[in-house]
Amino acid sequence: MVNLSTATADEKDKMKELINEIQSNLVAFDTNKGEYTLADQNGVDSLKRRMSEWMAKNTRASDFFPEIKSLQASLDGISDAGLKRVASEFENIKMQAADAGQMGLSFGDTLKKTFGGLARYLMTYASFYRIIGVIKQGINTVKEMDTALMEVRKVSGDSLKTLHEWQKTTFS
Repeated sequence: MVNLSTATADEKDKMKELINEIQSNLVAFDTNKGEYTLADQNGVDSLKRRMSEWMAKNTRASDFFPEIKSLQASLDGISDAGLKRVASEFENIKMQAADAGQMGLSFGDTLKKTFGGLARYLMTYASFYRIIGVIKQGINTVKEMDTALMEVRKVSGDSLKTLHEWQKTTFS
């Protein structure tokens, strides 16, 4: 610590300048606090997710993807003010894509999505008719067994009770 009573006038002036500089830096720090504080991780993750979802839903705008991916990469360890800037830039990119008519899925992605839906429909349709076929086959099997039992009854001349006993031992 310097004893100010023994300091020269130049040293006192220098000390006052340093104190003023420190105070102005503190004021600047308070004014630009957002530049120096890290952004909330939830906000960063939310913006990254929104960017990824937008790219997935707008594959026609693939010309803008490198720029968006660059913005996503810059989000690690970003300040509050930086996060707001990146969000604003992302909104600008979205507007540019809309102005260029590049919103929505590309033809290939639309085709892929449509064929996926068609495949699901066909699988459901085929499964339904397969179930109907199995039921018909079961009914036909029961009819054939009944017909065979009736023919055995006609040929054998046994009583119905005897045939039912024969049926139980044969089919169990």
